[in-house]
Amino acid sequence: MVTENLIAALLRFRRPILQRVLWIDSVCIDQNAVDERIHQVKVMGSVYQKASRVLVWLGEEDSTTELAYSCLRSLSSLEESIISPKVEDKTTGILHEQSWDEFCESRSVPPDTSAEILAFEELLHRPWFSRAWVYQESSLARERLIVTGSHEIQGSSIPIVDLRIRKIQEAFGGMLYNTLLLNVVPVYYMFDPEFTNFIPRLDFWETLDFLLTLRRGAEAHDPRDIIHSLIGVASLNDSLELEPDYRIPWEDSYTSVAKKIIANTRRLNLLGSASERSGTSLKLPTWVPDWRQPVSSSRFSSVSHQNRVFKASGSSLVDFRHHDDLGKIQVRGVRYDEITQFCPFDENICDFLRRKGLIYNHFQFKNGWNFFTTSGGTCGFTPQPVKLGDGIFILLGAEVPIILRNEDNDTDYSLVGEGFVYGLMHGEGLQRARKIADPNSNIRDTSWLQRLHMEDLPFLMEYVVIK
Repeated sequence: MVTENLIAALLRFRRPILQRVLWIDSVCIDQNAVDERIHQVKVMGSVYQKASRVLVWLGEEDSTTELAYSCLRSLSSLEESIISPKVEDKTTGILHEQSWDEFCESRSVPPDTSAEILAFEELLHRPWFSRAWVYQESSLARERLIVTGSHEIQGSSIPIVDLRIRKIQEAFGGMLYNTLLLNVVPVYYMFDPEFTNFIPRLDFWETLDFLLTLRRGAEAHDPRDIIHSLIGVASLNDSLELEPDYRIPWEDSYTSVAKKIIANTRRLNLLGSASERSGTSLKLPTWVPDWRQPVSSSRFSSVSHQNRVFKASGSSLVDFRHHDDLGKIQVRGVRYDEITQFCPFDENICDFLRRKGLIYNHFQFKNGWNFFTTSGGTCGFTPQPVKLGDGIFILLGAEVPIILRNEDNDTDYSLVGEGFVYGLMHGEGLQRARKIADPNSNIRDTSWLQRLHMEDLPFLMEYVVIK
């Protein structure tokens, strides 16, 4: 179907004399033919890689478009070497300080509260950026041209703007252009060729896990397309390990892909994403992320195990068993503690932790999180709502403690979410579990924790079923 927006794009892109060949997925793929959609999804990554250029059509221009493009050009053309509060007097050669306003005026840079900046932010809120399929077409392209009406600029200017803003904040103050930066960051990877070059170093499932977290909440008429739109990017390493399937319900598709990510990456980072749920996620098992929903809270675990901050289960990999029920997983772990009290995290608690010397530097504390104490005498916090009796588990392959809930005398658990628990973030829980199993073990010996990705645990550990 040719939409009004597509008609406007075709009128802008046509050439008066020369013939021009365009590939447009909404026209070139029969969206009502399931077999054709499945076939085309598998080759779309190759289509965008081989295209001489990808035209990113943001729609027709409005009263602010010219200001937005002027701002984009000013920031992207700014030389990194001149971003400094120190400027040299051309007559004497002496360096002297200049204010942020003086820098903006001398370098023709729009101030952070100017109409140009607001126009640029408005441009980044155009519907194109939130659509699921656009990540593939922009990230895989050899060349990207961002077009709005009669205005156009190279897509490579977006990551350059990101770098320039960070340099400005470093030189003149951490809050300058902060709102603009928050709008630029989500689209950074769409136009960053360095990230696309990095993908082949990862395997298919690591990449897919990262991209699904990055692109959570992208708009798609079919919820399965949030996954399918990333297959072409994740398979840049010549490995297509996921067949797109429009014949199964989207809930089964999400569950199957989540299970494959856990089984193939052998990590449980996905649980941090799964805990960010809303009422519309009730059809999914608690351990399956609802990739239709945008990220709403911080995760304690890293997306990739290559840059780990915490090591609650040492260097272990997940010990995963398939369950007869598609909606359940079995993973090895130990119930270490349980929550005995909880309350909303606020400034008073933050002050208390600061006085006790318990403020941690790896992340920012946020109001709205829940602070809790445990039966073992420690404390912690989580972005998720908790209940009395919720269990704190150390699961193999999980970077942080995992909070699980057991209700109605059921033997299976529901996922609550990730937790930060003082004294359990770097393998201490496994050390104590080993000491209980073998009182003769040396509690000071931690070397075995770093070998768990190659060796089995030196003590028995049960399987936990999460539904």
